Amino acid sequence: MNLLPPHYKAGLRLEAWRRFLVFFGIYSSVIGIAAVALLLPSYFFLQFQIEELKAFEETTRRAPDYKNMEEGKKTVQRISRLLTTTNQFFQSEREATPLIEDIISRMPASVLLSDFSYTHQEGGSSMLKISGIAGHRDDLTRFAEILQKSPYVKEKVSVPESSYLREVDTSFVLSLVIGPPAL
Repeated sequence: MNLLPPHYKAGLRLEAWRRFLVFFGIYSSVIGIAAVALLLPSYFFLQFQIEELKAFEETTRRAPDYKNMEEGKKTVQRISRLLTTTNQFFQSEREATPLIEDIISRMPASVLLSDFSYTHQEGGSSMLKISGIAGHRDDLTRFAEILQKSPYVKEKVSVPESSYLREVDTSFVLSLVIGPPAL
């Protein structure tokens, strides 16, 4: 190449650059086409994954809003305990009818019951609160003494001192510890 005249040398250099650029262009195009052919499926796969994640997030947003699964577990356990307790209550044979009949049969005519509350305690005695109005405070005292003789009453029936403040139309609340009748 050193023996060639300078104007041929310039032409050869231009030809070398042209061939290099053609080779580089074809090589770059082949690599670009191969890259597109290989990476395009991955691109679409990732696009579909992103759309699926967005759909899942939307579904999750519409679900109950638990901070974590522990709250959900506690809620399920609480409902389960409530249903178990309700089921046991309905399967047990606790009838309040004989107890109420016994109280009403022992009640003096001047005593009127306005309300009663029954609280059951497992494995032991239960609590019965009776409220009402006695015609005279002596009738209330007599009613408490008669209730003491009931087979259902397990502890002493005490009349609150506040019930003795009025002589006539005495309002009262009696708390009775009750249990199954003694045989």
